[in-house]
Amino acid sequence: MSGRVKIAIFDDCVIFRAGLTSVLGKIPEFEIVCASDFNTDSAALVGSGVLGVSPDVLLAHTTTKDINEHIEIIGRLRDANASLRILIISEYSDIDYLVKIVASGCDGYVLRSVSEESLRRAISNIAADIFVFDRIVISKFFMAPALDHYIKHSQELSNRETKILDLIAEGQRNNEIAAIFNLSPGTMKNLISDMLHRYKCKNRSQLINLLRSKN
Repeated sequence: MSGRVKIAIFDDCVIFRAGLTSVLGKIPEFEIVCASDFNTDSAALVGSGVLGVSPDVLLAHTTTKDINEHIEIIGRLRDANASLRILIISEYSDIDYLVKIVASGCDGYVLRSVSEESLRRAISNIAADIFVFDRIVISKFFMAPALDHYIKHSQELSNRETKILDLIAEGQRNNEIAAIFNLSPGTMKNLISDMLHRYKCKNRSQLINLLRSKN
C-alpha cells in the first residue's frame, strides 16, 4: 500500500479512544480519519463517504455487552466497503466470544494489553492484507478442549438460524428475511453462506432438510 494508512477508530470508552488516537496519530505512516463511538451512526458515517476519504483499516474495540450490535455493524461496513480491513481490539479471550467475533468477518484480533509496537505492526499487516491474531487467541482456538467445544457448537443450529431456515422453507427471499431480522440483505446473504459452509450443505434445500432432521 502506497502512502499513509488511513485509520478509523471505534470505541465507546472516551478515554481509551483518546489514548488510541493520540498514540497512533504520532506514527508517521498512519493517518487518523475518524474516532467515534462504536454504533450504527458511526458506521453510517464511515460507510457513506461523508468523511471525504475511506479508511483502510477500522480499529474497533468490542465488548461482550454489545457484541451482537457490533457484529451487525461489522456486517454493514463489509457491505458498504469490501476493501475495508477490520482489526478488533478487546480484553476478552474466551472461546465463545472469539468464535462470534471471528465469524463476523474481522481480519484480525488483538488483546487490549497489546504493546504500542505490536499494535503498530498489527495495523500495518492488516492494511497489507495479512491476517493478524494475538498468539493467546490462536492458542485458544488450537487447544484441544477449545477446538472440540467450537466444533460441537458450530454444528448446532442456533435459534436465529432455525428461524431463518423456517423462513427459507416458506419461500422467503434474502431481502425479506433480512427485513424481519432488521439486517442488511448483504449481511443476511453472508449468514446463509456461512451456514451452507458450516453445515456442509450445497444448497438451501439441503439446509432445510438439515432443519427437519433436527426437529
